Amino acid sequence: MEKRLFNYICNSTGNTAVLIDEVDEVSPHYTEEILLILRILSKTKIRKIRVTFQNSVKDQLEQEFQCQSYTLLPFNVEGQKFYLVKFWKQKCSHIKADYLQNLADRVVELSSTHLDVRGEKFHGNIPAKYVIG
Repeated sequence: MEKRLFNYICNSTGNTAVLIDEVDEVSPHYTEEILLILRILSKTKIRKIRVTFQNSVKDQLEQEFQCQSYTLLPFNVEGQKFYLVKFWKQKCSHIKADYLQNLADRVVELSSTHLDVRGEKFHGNIPAKYVIG
């Protein structure tokens, strides 16, 4: 059922966006398989395909799909707080702005204290990602 639904959406409606994150994290043994999947997807009616990766596969993907990548830089601490408050204001317009600001301050403080990945802080020290699509 899932395959049929996926095929229908990809080939009929065009109302689909696909995000493939961290392509470079896939073992180098599977690079060709990933490229094959991207080639197949690019021939469907899928409206948008976004691929994120570090620098290691940048040139190969740009050449293969004849497009330029762009860089996503991580938010600094103030950018994180600004984004959270803006997002929450859109979703919860009835909550006071000063409460949302205090909440954002606390979330960023707690995440920087308690969340890290492979020795890197959850935010701020993550290398830039490249995006194609």
